Amino acid sequence: MANLKNFLPPMTLSEREWFDKCPKAVLFEIARQFAMRVADDFTEDAAFETMQNEWSVLHSQNLVPQKPFKPRSVETILAKMHPKVRAFYDDAGNPITDAQ
Repeated sequence: MANLKNFLPPMTLSEREWFDKCPKAVLFEIARQFAMRVADDFTEDAAFETMQNEWSVLHSQNLVPQKPFKPRSVETILAKMHPKVRAFYDDAGNPITDAQ
């Protein structure tokens, strides 16, 4: 976050406390919901693509030092997953829920 210091105002104490306490899964869901609003359509796939593109732009503009990762195929991810974790996903990579 050192590079962001040059471009963004520092966090207030309230913002810092919120950020420190907010789980990563919650931050992801907030980002996905915002991305769905600005994406070409309102799907989760479009939101994910929008977030990936935004990360690339932030990195290319030297606003964040972390390089964006290149997503792997669902098949590759599933093949490398530990069997106990793999049991929570179907062959399409969707989470298995109690409703299924």
